[in-house]
Amino acid sequence: MIKVGLGQAEHIDTRTAVESVISQCRQNLGGAHPQAGIVFAGVNFDHRLMLDEILNEFPGIELIGCTSAGDFSSILGFSDDSISLMVFDTDEVEIKTGVARSLSENPDAAVKSAVHQVAEKGTESISICLALPDGYNKSFNSVMKILNHELGDGCSVFGGAAGALWKESQTPLQFYNGEILEDAMPIMTFGGPIEYSFSIANSWQPLGKKATVTESDGRIVKSIDDMKAVDFYRYYLGDHTKPAREFILAVYEKGSEHFYVRAPIEYNSDRSVTFSESIPEGATIQLTEAIRDVMINDTEKTTRQMVQQTPNLVPAFAMAFSCAFRKDILGTQAAEELKTLRSNLPQRTPVIGFFSFGEIAPMVKGQESFFHGATLVTLLVGQRNGLAAQIAEKERVQSSTAVPRLQDTVATDSGQPLADLELENKLLKRKLSRSEYYRGRLEEIKDFNSTLHRKIIQEVEAARAEIQRKEAELRKSEEKYRRIVTTAGEGFILMDEDMILTDVNDAYCQMIGYPKNELLGKNFFEVASDELRAFWAINQKKILSKEYRKFEGSLIAKDGGHIPILVHGSKLRDDRDAIIGNMAFVTDLTDQKKALALAAEVQRSLLPQSSLQLPGLDVAGKNVSCDEIGGDYFDFLEQKDYPNAPFSIVVGDIAGHGVDAALLMTTARAFLRMRASQSGKISDIITEMNHHLTLDVLETGRFMTLFYLAIDPHQESLQWVRAGHDPAILYDPHRNTFEELSGAGIALGVTEDFRYEENVKAGIADGQIIALGTDGIWEACNRDGTMFGKERFRDVIRSNATQNANDILGAVYDELDDFTRGQTSADDITLVVAKVNKSPEGQVVLH
Repeated sequence: MIKVGLGQAEHIDTRTAVESVISQCRQNLGGAHPQAGIVFAGVNFDHRLMLDEILNEFPGIELIGCTSAGDFSSILGFSDDSISLMVFDTDEVEIKTGVARSLSENPDAAVKSAVHQVAEKGTESISICLALPDGYNKSFNSVMKILNHELGDGCSVFGGAAGALWKESQTPLQFYNGEILEDAMPIMTFGGPIEYSFSIANSWQPLGKKATVTESDGRIVKSIDDMKAVDFYRYYLGDHTKPAREFILAVYEKGSEHFYVRAPIEYNSDRSVTFSESIPEGATIQLTEAIRDVMINDTEKTTRQMVQQTPNLVPAFAMAFSCAFRKDILGTQAAEELKTLRSNLPQRTPVIGFFSFGEIAPMVKGQESFFHGATLVTLLVGQRNGLAAQIAEKERVQSSTAVPRLQDTVATDSGQPLADLELENKLLKRKLSRSEYYRGRLEEIKDFNSTLHRKIIQEVEAARAEIQRKEAELRKSEEKYRRIVTTAGEGFILMDEDMILTDVNDAYCQMIGYPKNELLGKNFFEVASDELRAFWAINQKKILSKEYRKFEGSLIAKDGGHIPILVHGSKLRDDRDAIIGNMAFVTDLTDQKKALALAAEVQRSLLPQSSLQLPGLDVAGKNVSCDEIGGDYFDFLEQKDYPNAPFSIVVGDIAGHGVDAALLMTTARAFLRMRASQSGKISDIITEMNHHLTLDVLETGRFMTLFYLAIDPHQESLQWVRAGHDPAILYDPHRNTFEELSGAGIALGVTEDFRYEENVKAGIADGQIIALGTDGIWEACNRDGTMFGKERFRDVIRSNATQNANDILGAVYDELDDFTRGQTSADDITLVVAKVNKSPEGQVVLH
């Protein structure tokens, strides 16, 4: 039977903290004398005094431990300024200790010495070894290989590397009995009738495109994809100088689909990066991201599975080794992870653990252990053959009785000595300083995340565009040879450098009704419509400068009929790459145009069609697609059964445009309308919409930006969710100010489990104007390539602020037409204007 004493105390004074810890352990043990113990302590304590007090109180105890980046237990919870001690009394399990000194100088001799020390003290076969090495800024793989070999196949190693707080920069320390060590590894072994189970929570998810390590030397990676390693991080996260430790690399070795993780520790002067452990040259890597909710859910899942795998194990204690990087990501949720862990363990199980600089565990029970990173390793230990089930309930309660933490509050009339008050104030100041540091780190991580997601969205869109370009080139090449060889029904023309026809095929002649001899020698545009001629006059120089050309227009047949066409053209070159003319395929789009016209009619019917009467609001919306059908979307959502419910406006933009974008828009609209008709916050509506949409589009490279705005004129407030879309604009004509309705949120279809946030603004006033648009407005270009821009857009809103919403809307589109002067739009253009109108009735006008 194993009896466990557990204590944890937080205090600025070492003696006060360690005396409380010892008292708690004594209370748990009920008079028993422990044979062994393990201690974790914050870096700011007097460790010499701490060890002396423990060894004086428990003479002869075999003790190991280390400093931490924060420790925790089922007694007190998580703290950066506490001492945690777990001691063991057992008459059946053999617990022995050893230590490897000068670990980095001669790891082979050091590890063998530690294992030899254990072997000399015990006779039982060893099942578990706990190791607490100095692993910071050192390669530990070789040490683990030696330790696995020396312990043999029957023993699994668990533990974590000694830690320290990033901000305070102390050296991690190891404890062995009365010694305070550096560059060492104390170990503790358990032999005899021991049974155990364990779990590993690794919550970092790869994202972004994969890259290759092109030059590395052990832990130092010099280049990734022929880019300096530091520049690789700056490419995704923006310009920064300190290592982005929370953005860990997933490493796939050659031929493997599974990855392990490595954390950046130091940016070097030559722009190489030192990682927590070695990364082989030629390995494939990806950046990873950890989201707090995902981390906690992963902890719950893996811990529950651990308990379920050994249903007959009644544990005597549990140990947890969590990465300091997890603590930085979790921030204020670090305590929540411990609560989740405890809630999934058998009741009253004593738990002790600490935040480390690397964790140790096998991947599978019975296999060799190795050095992990950024994980949470949980070890559950009991006795074999059901002996643990015979522990009396009284002793189970004793072993897990919680002792109240030392109070931080100060009662000024209690007679508390001034010295004690000063110590408590000092501790509170230290906590406040750390809190500010952690808050700053979380804000920095949030900024990194935002930059990372923008870059990944750009990569997704770039990859999609590249795929489309290559597919178009492949189709063009296949089409060219197939059509020329088989003289199929598509029109084919050859032209000189002045666009004079030098050859045409029969299909082209049949298309426009002219015989071949009447076409040769003429300019291609002699039979073009007036609109196509005007287009060519404006864009001729730009089009001819391109190697590959694509445009639409219409030709005038001999009988006077208009024939819609699509032209795919390219330059003709000789074997010395000199330009000798032009060629083009000319496709009759008559049938396609009819089909697209029908599709466009169906799509228009999905947009709001009828006017609405809304008290307090004047709203107008309009959509213009650059193709026959588009990917922009706007909608008005009104709950007619609840007259006082907010009126909602939705504007969305599918990446790209055309048929595939329109299909995705239709899917998104259907789900949004269905979900919006149900109860729930608008953030829940968009979160669920994203979850379902991602399942449909994740493999396609498509995504959708969306802005969901709920206007409550009765409460004079706005609520909105922004999913990667440009912020809505709020104009106050009384103060002549513009305000962007911004907020966090990535595009829909990028990450399945992203949770969106709801934003609120109170105090909307009469006459204020809200504009929700798609980027086709401000990215529209004139002939010189100058964009319309948001400033010009705001000027139109300002100068028409006294008009109603419909007139403001019309003014924007008129200004766009005047600015572009016939230039074909490259993107769909959608705009909704809402004006606060506190007259008895506001009218909604739709286009």
